[in-house]
Amino acid sequence: MGIDLSLYRAAIGNFSAKSFCFFRINLCSLPLNILVWTCLTLFLLGKYLCCFTWCTFFGPRRVKYCPSSKKSIFLSWLFFFSLINRILLLLGGIETNPGPPPSASSRFSFATFNIDSLLARDGCKLSIIDGIDSIHKFDLFGICESYLTPSIDNSKIALEGYSPDPFRSDCPSTGSRPKGGVCLYYKDHVPIKRRSDLELLEECIVCEIVIKSKKFFYILAYRSPNQPADIFSNFIAKLQLILDKINLENPFSIILTGDLNCRSPLFWDEESLESKEGTSLSNLTLLNGLVQIINHPTHFPRPGVATCIDHIFTNQTNAIINSGVIPSPDPCCKHSIIYGMVNMSIPTPPPFKRIIWEFKKANTSKIRASFSAINWAHLFEGKNPTEMVELFQKKLLEIMKDCIPNKIKIFNDRDAPWITPEVKTAIRKNKRVFKKWIANGRKPEGREACTRTQVETNKILIKAKNDYLSDLGAKICDPNTGQKCFWTAFKRLLNNKKITNIPPLIENNKYIACFKEKAKIFNDYFALQCRPLVTSSRLPQFRSRTNENLTDIPTDQNKIIKIIHKLNSKKANGFDGISIAMLKLCTKEVSLPLSLIFKSCITHGIFPAQWKQANVQPVHN
Repeated sequence: MGIDLSLYRAAIGNFSAKSFCFFRINLCSLPLNILVWTCLTLFLLGKYLCCFTWCTFFGPRRVKYCPSSKKSIFLSWLFFFSLINRILLLLGGIETNPGPPPSASSRFSFATFNIDSLLARDGCKLSIIDGIDSIHKFDLFGICESYLTPSIDNSKIALEGYSPDPFRSDCPSTGSRPKGGVCLYYKDHVPIKRRSDLELLEECIVCEIVIKSKKFFYILAYRSPNQPADIFSNFIAKLQLILDKINLENPFSIILTGDLNCRSPLFWDEESLESKEGTSLSNLTLLNGLVQIINHPTHFPRPGVATCIDHIFTNQTNAIINSGVIPSPDPCCKHSIIYGMVNMSIPTPPPFKRIIWEFKKANTSKIRASFSAINWAHLFEGKNPTEMVELFQKKLLEIMKDCIPNKIKIFNDRDAPWITPEVKTAIRKNKRVFKKWIANGRKPEGREACTRTQVETNKILIKAKNDYLSDLGAKICDPNTGQKCFWTAFKRLLNNKKITNIPPLIENNKYIACFKEKAKIFNDYFALQCRPLVTSSRLPQFRSRTNENLTDIPTDQNKIIKIIHKLNSKKANGFDGISIAMLKLCTKEVSLPLSLIFKSCITHGIFPAQWKQANVQPVHN
């Protein structure tokens, strides 16, 4: 071995000495208040023990404890337990404010998976990644052994919720068939930048991520297990050079992950041997202050054999709040998924709420009766058009919520459209069975249960996606399918990915990743384009060229009814939440308040402020 295992463990603080030590505290490291409590407690305990010893062995047998001695004993034990409590609080043994951990939904998380050919078996492994991400919501998902070639377009490997243009580093020497290669998927909201100038290895991706002014470097690499000794030495030398160049930029943290095919007891406690490659890599990581945080088997090449060759190294272990292994839902994949979570928040696309109306169950007669009972002329009396519209919208939505069954549903567009609750349940069950097998010592009978669960999970994944694609095909073949529904299904089948979220912006030399801040920047820009141009010019004096004058513009309720009937009920509602389907449920009744509002607009020359608002989504080119 390159270094002594016990010395290394002692250096990193995980060394367990064989000799028995009852109690040892470094008094110099304790605060003053703890020292005072310690001295006082020891004094009272010493006094109590001396009195007890004298009365038991030397004093007369008729000596009884006086009240003051009982009080001293009570105080001694009280001080003793108070001291223990303070020491535990100081050392972090007791949580001062126990409760559920903070939400991890916005924490920066990443995963790595040696998938052994991304497009194998008709691309079914893409469905596996979609299913895994529907539960864990990773910001980065690294692939080792992607088996991609430059002739394969990114549209064929697109994943739901990730950028349509992942970072790729295909193996340059593919020969007769594809092999090796790495691929990194990233979410649109991640402030990530690829650093091609640092990619000195062939199958390697280096990225720079800035979160709250702290710079992270993320390295995804793959190394073939069949490398000759001279090529491996070159691999280690180039990896060291990459780390040296990164350290020159003084980053907050470095994360090195991937399938490096190096075995060492320094990487996994239960590793049975250490390869030469493992020795070299352990020396490199030790010299650069990198610690391997995955302490579980990640590779199961055959029954009874388990190794840890998929790694996550970092020089900031305190920044990693969660890490572990997720079993592959595919029994043909011998590698497990490794993941880590950084204690840094990163803005994510917020899920949006929408009210789902069941118009088929609407109480139409009650809606019409409620509208007819309102004296709109009296209600609108003395109000300007903006106030009239506000009252109209409020009354309309109150009646609709009372007469139409509805529910609020939360939508998250980061999940693949074919992901069902059954798929998520199957993936969670697969993870539970795998963890139970690991906890029970990886017994052969437990491995059979893991394999059965993997097969069942894989079947559920394939069935869910096939059912979804069959449904899209049926919509396209159905002659009664509407135009919008047809093209939506057609684009889904083509899997034409597009950026649905606005990527991070640079405004006044400041990196903007927060979605609210990005929306404000766009809103301010659009509003600036619509401001009136103030000049010194004046309109010419108006001269009438006819004797006819337009003194009144009539608003006929019948015309309003006809216009509402011609509107398409499938069109989305506007900013106010009032849909065309609602208006068609009470067309005659709603025409009266609308005609009053139109007349007021013409009379006062005011267009209601509510009708000037709109939902605008910038399209990124």
